[in-house]
Amino acid sequence: MADYLEAAIKQLQKEKSKPQIAGMVYHEFALFCDRQLNNQDNIEDIKRAAKLRENKQAEFLEAERQLRSTPKDSLKFKNLENFRGRAEKWLALDDIEYLRLRENREAFLERSIGNYLRSLDVCDDYDQDAIRFCSLWLQSSTYEKANNAVATYINRVDSRKFVLLMNQLSSRLMDQGDDFQTLLEALILRICRDHPYHSMYQILSVTKSKTKELSSYSRATMASKIAMTLKQEDEFAGKVMTRLHQSIGTYVRAAGYKMKQDKKVSKIALRRAFPDDRGLDQKIEKEIPSLKLPPPTMDIPVRHDCDYSSVPYLQKFNPELAVAGGLSAPKVLTCHDSAGQSYKMLVSALSIFFPSNVKYPWNRSREVVMISDKMPSWSRFLNTSVICSNATVKPANEISVSARTKCSLWVSGLVSLSLSLIQSHYMNILSPPTRNITQRSGQPINADRPFPTWRRKLERKGLIYSRMFSSTIPLS
Repeated sequence: MADYLEAAIKQLQKEKSKPQIAGMVYHEFALFCDRQLNNQDNIEDIKRAAKLRENKQAEFLEAERQLRSTPKDSLKFKNLENFRGRAEKWLALDDIEYLRLRENREAFLERSIGNYLRSLDVCDDYDQDAIRFCSLWLQSSTYEKANNAVATYINRVDSRKFVLLMNQLSSRLMDQGDDFQTLLEALILRICRDHPYHSMYQILSVTKSKTKELSSYSRATMASKIAMTLKQEDEFAGKVMTRLHQSIGTYVRAAGYKMKQDKKVSKIALRRAFPDDRGLDQKIEKEIPSLKLPPPTMDIPVRHDCDYSSVPYLQKFNPELAVAGGLSAPKVLTCHDSAGQSYKMLVSALSIFFPSNVKYPWNRSREVVMISDKMPSWSRFLNTSVICSNATVKPANEISVSARTKCSLWVSGLVSLSLSLIQSHYMNILSPPTRNITQRSGQPINADRPFPTWRRKLERKGLIYSRMFSSTIPLS
């Protein structure tokens, strides 16, 4: 590492290299250190050293305990004293070895985090490094060296590269005031100022997820402080935050309203849809369009210049809504933006799954949204498979507006993941064999006519597979 990678870094600092070359060097250095962190031999070495150190420490303490209860003029006292001296020497050696391995691991961690950030800073060719950096940093949030590396380089990286990780970052907020939380708060504030429509929904959702649990309450308190800071220190961000808060309140009321599903009626007039909640139809039809916010499920590209003044805003809703099927019975609202594009979105509440007297151990709505963030990665994985080479997993475009409410984009023309897996199962496993099968009597069987027992076993397996997926409850 010192002979090649660190030497390459020093050479980069002397010469003005191209950003792509510098980014490649930083990326390779960070990747090398990351691999050393995950090397199983290194992990086993530090575990073994820690175990030896623990055993020697136990032996030393046991000798100390027995010496206190043994007469000094006895032979046993001299033997215990000699044993304690040997145990103390071995403990010192084990301490040195354990500290050496731990320092090496912390050095790899510090260099990996620092060079991932430097790679993100100098070029855009390795933007996927933000995912690995976030994973390493969140795992090692208690390490001082890791936080020092983040503090050195994080402000140099554009905030747009962390936008897709906003759900993961906001889930680690705590009202503690340590170095990690200070850095995390500064990063989230920067993301919210630069890209409000990509990040403020998550912060407002966390503020509405207070429970009696200490961690949830601390997270919501910290998110409320961030929201208050944005309102006080940034005029534009404060206006956007206030408008989003107003629209979220309306969506939560609409999602939580219990409607009777009538199979004979496909659509309901908006002014008659909420008879027990007066004024809700006017809030949907007039107040939300007057806020001039983009539709919650709109796919807004992340801009390098952080200028979102030209983003189309929600202009009007259709005068009727529909109630979709499923346990949560989401309301289907159709809206139109100022550019003429129409959107169908499902506003659903999760209180139907959990009664009001049940404690919520987590923010269920935000968990669903965090799963939808991984859809592009799943698409890339499926495209590398021979079975599903043309498969694409469509992102759900879901926004969590509270702990129990979410807005999701209505996507048509798609096949569920469970159905596609069942079809692939039948196509690739239940297909006839390509070679001849010989009976016990020695007579060959034609490959076009599979052996009946073989066929029945696989068909039974396929039916079990189908029943397993048919009993799953859809998220919407």
